[in-house]
Amino acid sequence: MRNSIAQSPPNVESLCLRTDKTRCLMVWLLELQKNATAEELIRLSSRFKTWKIVFVHSFPNFSPMVEARVIFEALPPLAMLRAHPGLCDWSAWLQDRRALLMSKWSPEKEICYGLSFNDYAALVPKRADAVH
Repeated sequence: MRNSIAQSPPNVESLCLRTDKTRCLMVWLLELQKNATAEELIRLSSRFKTWKIVFVHSFPNFSPMVEARVIFEALPPLAMLRAHPGLCDWSAWLQDRRALLMSKWSPEKEICYGLSFNDYAALVPKRADAVH
């Protein structure tokens, strides 16, 4: 039996790793046709000046995130997951990763450009020997 953190604990706020009370906005940038540029990230960040913005992306190249000096988290591109379908139960791994991100940042709101997390997770290859 696998111990999973994918189920939300009763009080996620108590697990939040952030100590400040700034409202957090999670921006999902999953499987976009092109990498976001530093200028685009800065422009988007400036629209939400009173929020702590966390970008979650699936770009192999995260240098624009570093250049823009934004907070970011990375998920593997779908092409990478498809190249290694038997490595692990990607679906379960992604659910655990999402639960960790939610606990870590405790976002008040989420917006998506490209795929939503659920749409992204639905496209992940299924492992033949995965136990559900």
